[in-house]
Amino acid sequence: MLVVIDMQEAFRKYIAEFDILTKNISTLVHAAKLLEIPILVTEQYPRGLGTTVTELSAIIGGSQQFEKSCFSCCQHEPFSDALTLSGRRQVIVAGIEAHVCVNQTVHDLLFTKYQVHVAADAVGSRFPLNKEVALEKMRGSGAIIS
Repeated sequence: MLVVIDMQEAFRKYIAEFDILTKNISTLVHAAKLLEIPILVTEQYPRGLGTTVTELSAIIGGSQQFEKSCFSCCQHEPFSDALTLSGRRQVIVAGIEAHVCVNQTVHDLLFTKYQVHVAADAVGSRFPLNKEVALEKMRGSGAIIS
């Protein structure tokens, strides 16, 4: 399963290397589609932060999308239900922000015994140090940093 977290328009001007991040996530989406891997996409409070950036929304097509108002995707019941119903036990995580929504989602996934892969070049934060610390924290908890 590929999970793309909160790649929304409002973050474009704040996230370090946003365009590179978007390109790398696009590559993951294309690969997931080619390999028939399900994709789940989240948006944090889209009324205030906007929807998924057009570069990604143009290619995610029939992927399941979820509007959430919590940091961890796993705390949003429809997302959690879709993940469980998929039957998948391995999750590739991409998106923003690495030290908030990505981090909390990864930790919840690990707690519920998923094997979690974090695509290091497909997660971002406003400040590079926040991303670096988040990746180390997730690695220390058992996530595989790819």
